Amino acid sequence: MTETEAYIQLIYMVGIVLCLPYLLFRLAPALAKIVAARFFPPKFIDVEIVEGDRTIKKRISLEDDDELVSALLNVKRGRM
Repeated sequence: MTETEAYIQLIYMVGIVLCLPYLLFRLAPALAKIVAARFFPPKFIDVEIVEGDRTIKKRISLEDDDELVSALLNVKRGRM
């Protein structure tokens, strides 16, 4: 191995070591979110309306289109 090849390998190793924090702390959580969204899609939506001192909470299935549309329209109007 020549001196030039040794320096090139050293540069490669330093580059890899400098990229590891990015891969571990930025890329891994982003990939985990994508995988979780792909294999475990949401099935419900929680709607919460706050009127003064009372709070109305309702869980709506995403498969029931009519109930979902009516609940979202009622949220916009401020009632449920």
